[in-house]
Amino acid sequence: MTDSANKLFRILVWLFLIAVVAQVFLAGLVVVSRPAQTNWDYHEVLGHAMVIFLLPMLIVMYLGRATPEVKLLTWVLFLVWVIQVYVLVIFLRQSMPVLAALHPVLALADFWLALRLLGATKTAAA
Repeated sequence: MTDSANKLFRILVWLFLIAVVAQVFLAGLVVVSRPAQTNWDYHEVLGHAMVIFLLPMLIVMYLGRATPEVKLLTWVLFLVWVIQVYVLVIFLRQSMPVLAALHPVLALADFWLALRLLGATKTAAA
């Protein structure tokens, strides 16, 4: 990947990773606090807004001529996010709650894939 594209890509990955940690914090805040103090609104908004990092990552990886590993990991991260946010929460919450319960588990996949991307782009930059 070109040097400038690699730097921009890594910034986007870091921002996504920070958003994942914030999502886990917001979910924990709702679970352990009194219902009158907070609700799921911030968690929901941030979850949908994370596409702000993912779409530019997809564009930068192609414009910057990323390695096949980076391309694969980025697409997998994007697909996991789509499944997590749209398929599990929106489409399966009512009809298949056991599958929808995988939503927080996929946060672990998001975190791991983002870390893998940071490692793959660090190697590419060296």
